[in-house]
Order: sequence, then structure tokens, then C-alpha cells
Amino acid sequence: MGALSRPTSVTDAEAVSSHWRALRNGALLLGLLLGACRTGPASGPSPAECTSRGSEPRFDVPSPVGAVPSEVTVELVASTAWLEAKLESEVPVVLAQGEQSAGIAGRVRFGVRRGSFDIALAERDLVVTTPVDANVTVCKPIAGFCPVLGRCAPRLAVTATVPVVLDEHYGIGSSKVTTQLVRGCRILGLDVSGEVARRAAQEASGVKRRIDKLRPDLRPWVQRGWERAHQPISLGLLGCLRLRPEGITQRAPELREGLLSTALTVSGSLSLDPTCPERSDSADPPDPPPELRLTEQARETRLELPIRVRWDTVSGELGRALAAGKHELTVTGVHAGGVAERGAARVLVALTVTGACDKVWMTAEPLLDTAENQVRLRDIRAVSGFEGGMDPEQLERLGRRLKSTAAISVAFDPKNVQAALPGLVEHSLDLPEGMSVDFDLKPTEGRVLLDSDGLVPVLGLKGRVMVRLR
Repeated sequence: MGALSRPTSVTDAEAVSSHWRALRNGALLLGLLLGACRTGPASGPSPAECTSRGSEPRFDVPSPVGAVPSEVTVELVASTAWLEAKLESEVPVVLAQGEQSAGIAGRVRFGVRRGSFDIALAERDLVVTTPVDANVTVCKPIAGFCPVLGRCAPRLAVTATVPVVLDEHYGIGSSKVTTQLVRGCRILGLDVSGEVARRAAQEASGVKRRIDKLRPDLRPWVQRGWERAHQPISLGLLGCLRLRPEGITQRAPELREGLLSTALTVSGSLSLDPTCPERSDSADPPDPPPELRLTEQARETRLELPIRVRWDTVSGELGRALAAGKHELTVTGVHAGGVAERGAARVLVALTVTGACDKVWMTAEPLLDTAENQVRLRDIRAVSGFEGGMDPEQLERLGRRLKSTAAISVAFDPKNVQAALPGLVEHSLDLPEGMSVDFDLKPTEGRVLLDSDGLVPVLGLKGRVMVRLR
């Protein structure tokens, strides 16, 4: 039989306990020495600092992002040289000529010729003036001959006033033509200026008819453009670009350096629909264009297209960006949302970081990077009291990493709008022959809006759209 171990006495137990106490105190001392000699930041908060709140910071809810206004301004430009050439082609040089009886005085031969046109702008009317010269000869028929008894060369000024501003129903008013006697006429001691002026007024009515013939009827053109502005423009796989027009204004006309110009501005909002609706000829037509309003303010085309990115998409992209690469602070979860902080809309990011005793909460300002077509984050701040027990140096490193790596892609390039706009304008305007469109549009810096549903990057274009009469 083997030997049994003897029971431990009280004295032996005290010795063993004393031995283990010495070992434990030595381990604690070694741990303290190692802790004192450690270099670099700690990988996480100490247990004393790690008090989990189990709650979220409270912020105001950001205001909803509504329709973003856009304006399509079409400048209408015509040179005075072009207008003069059109008048020259429509109004003959010889306005009247002929011969008629003057009773016992004999016969009167006359000819009426106009001079060149001069174009000016008086307030909101185009003023066209031209000198009219008459040649009046009185002769007395005798034996087959008609010796000249007297002659004179009166001069008149014919002025045509043509409205340039459209009325509330997009019509152009008729012209008003007046005549003024500049140089009278006396023959054989008689003043025949009144008769000359009367005949000149009769001939001026013909000038009026010819000028009014040049007036375009813009009402059908505006109606077609208004209807077509409501129709979406296909951008292929990107979806359909849609303009929702709301009102039309006209800029007061200007005449500078031989160019007469005015502008029509359609205000509304742009949107990008992911799918294009099927064309339906039975669809109800839009309401007629609203009454035209006049403005003195010069405007340019300013297009702003909002692209919504939902917060779950934002969270996923930020999580993938922060998980890439090797870092001392490992981010295992990201949740993003929108808040209002001191009246400003900001991105609220909750980070799950290995070693932190709770989520780390930060806010940031979104910024649109048009070069990379991405939304980046800047001005990143930790939310006071919700730092997850991390020290300031760790928070600073985490903020720098969020700023340098986080990016939310925008699935649309403003250059697509820039390329599609000529088709949109030409499709909407249905320009008649003799008109051409020039575009000078460039992308803007853009901006980023947000609300409780997601980020809303706003892509912008601004510049000029000019329709020239040639």
C-alpha cells in the first residue's frame, strides 16, 4: 500500500498563505512597474473611465429638404443691324408715286421715298424712325405739253413705336406710326403742307402694316415650350431629368452696343427620377402658362439638381471607408444621421470602436467635392460627454481618419446635366428657322443639404443661354 500524504497543519497552512501573498504582491508591483514604463497611448480607456451611458446625445431635428429652386433664363438677342435689314427688305424705298389733277391749277406729279432706318429704345418700346422725302411738281397742260409752274421738296419724319415687352398673355402689341412735318411745301404762293402731311399719313399706314407683319406671334411658341418643359428628358441609364416649371418672368429690354435684348426666365425645380415614365398621349396637358410678370433684375440660368442619398447608404459607405487598412483603433460599426446643432445642419456619426467602453459620437459638416464627385466631412467634433471613454489624443486621431478617408459617392455627374441641357432647351423652345441657341454653362461648387432622411448633395450649373435672331 502506498504512503498517504499527511494532513496539512495550521502552521503549514499559514506558511502557504504567506507564500502566495508574497507572490501576489510581487506580481502587482511588477504590473505597476511595467505600467509606469509603458510608452505610447493606451489602446482603450481604463476600467475606471469606462462608464457606459447606454444613451444617445440629444439634438434638434433638421428641417426637411424641400424643392430646390432653379431658373432657366433664355436671353433673346437681336442686333439693330439685323432689325434694320429686315425692315429694309419689308418696307420699299419708294412709298408712293403718281400724278393727279389739281383742278384749274393743272396737274400734280409726286413721289415719296423713305430714307434709312434708325432704331432706338425708349423705356420699354422699340422706336424706329425714318425720314420721308417727297418731290411735288405742279404743271399746266397746254397743247400736249405740261410746263412746270412750281415745285417743292417737303420732308417728314415717320416714327414707328413697337412694344418689346409682352403682355400678360405673351402677346406683342401692334405698332403705332406717326408722321411729323419737318419741312413744309409752298407752290405758287400756296402752302400745301397740310395736303402733303395728309397723304404722308396715308402712306404711313402701309408702313405700319409692314412692321406689324414682322411681329412674331409668341403665344403658341410659349404654350408649346410650357408644355414641353413638363416632359421628362431621358438621360439613359441615369433616369430622367425633369423640370417642374412654376412661373415665367420677362426682363425689361436693353439696347447696348447695337444689341437689343430681353430675357424670359422660367422658375421651378429640377429632379432626377430613377425611371422614365412611359409616354402617354392620353395624359392630361399641364395648366396653361401663368400670367407673365416683368422684372428689372438681370438673371442668369441657375440650375440646381438635388440627389438624395439615404442614411443607410451613408452609413455603409463610411463603414467601408473606416474599415479599410490597419489602424490602432479598429472601427467595427458606423451609424450616420442628420441633426441640427446650434441652428446648423450637421452629420451625426456614431462609431463602434474596439477598446472603447461605449459608442463614440461625432458631428461633422458635409462638403461636396466636385472634382471627385463625392461628399466629404470636415470640421469634425466629438460630442461632449459621449466620447466612449477615449482620451483627447485618440479622439483627434479618429477625427483625422474620418476626415481623410470618409467619402460618400454621388451617383451623378453635373456634366451630364451640362450635356443634356442643349437638348432640354431646344426640345422645349422648338425654335423657328432663323434662330440659334448658344450655351455658356459651367458647374458650380455645389452644396450639401441634409434632413432626417439622408444627405442631399446639390449639383449646380450656372451661366447663359442665348437665342440669337440671325
